Amino acid sequence: MDLESILCQIDPILRRRAEAHGRDPHVAQKARHSAIDGRTTGHPGYTLSQRRRKKIEEPFGWAKTVAGMAQTVHRGLDRVRAQFTMTMAACNLARLPKLLAA
Repeated sequence: MDLESILCQIDPILRRRAEAHGRDPHVAQKARHSAIDGRTTGHPGYTLSQRRRKKIEEPFGWAKTVAGMAQTVHRGLDRVRAQFTMTMAACNLARLPKLLAA
C-alpha cells in the first residue's frame, strides 16, 4: 500500500477531492527516508505539482517571516482578515519590480 492510498483512507476530504479531479493526492518527497519513491516522483505531473506548490507556498512563507504573520496581534476574524489582505497586498507590491523586469 503506498502513501497516497493511506492518506486517502485517513482523510476522506482529500480522497473525495482527488477522485473528483481524477488525480492522485499530492504528497511531497522528503530529502531522506521518504515514503515517496521513483514511481511517484518519476511522473511529469509530480514535477509540475512541485513547481505550483512552491509558487503558492512562497507568499505564505514571506508573510510569516517578513511581515510578522506567524502570530497575529489582532483579535476577531474581520481584523485578522484585514491584516492578511494587507500583508498579501504588500507581498504582491514587493514582487512587482521583479515581475515587471521579466
